[in-house]
Amino acid sequence: MNDLNPQNPNPAPGNQQFSAPAPEYVDDEPLPRRMYFPAIAGLIAGVVIIGPLGIILSILAMRTINKHPDIYFGRGVAIAGIIVSSFASLWQALYIWALIAS
Repeated sequence: MNDLNPQNPNPAPGNQQFSAPAPEYVDDEPLPRRMYFPAIAGLIAGVVIIGPLGIILSILAMRTINKHPDIYFGRGVAIAGIIVSSFASLWQALYIWALIAS
C-alpha cells in the first residue's frame, strides 16, 4: 500500500509531507510589515563607533529587506547605517594612523 496515495488522505506518521506554514491573516488582511532589526543594529553600531560591524549589519539588512519587501521595511535605516558606519570606520582608521605616527 502506498502511503502517498491521493486516495489515502492520512499518510503514515513517518511519511508526512511538510510545507511552510501559511501566512496568518486577520479578516483577509495580511500582517503588517516589520522593521528589520539588523538595520537598526547597524545604525547603532555606527553611532557607537563600531564601524566595520555596522557596515556588515547594514549591508546584510539591505539585502534581506530587498529580498522580502512584503515582510520587512527599514531600507532607509540600513542606508543611514552604512553611511554612519563608513564615517565611523574612517574616523577609526585616521585615529589609529595618528596613534601610530606619533
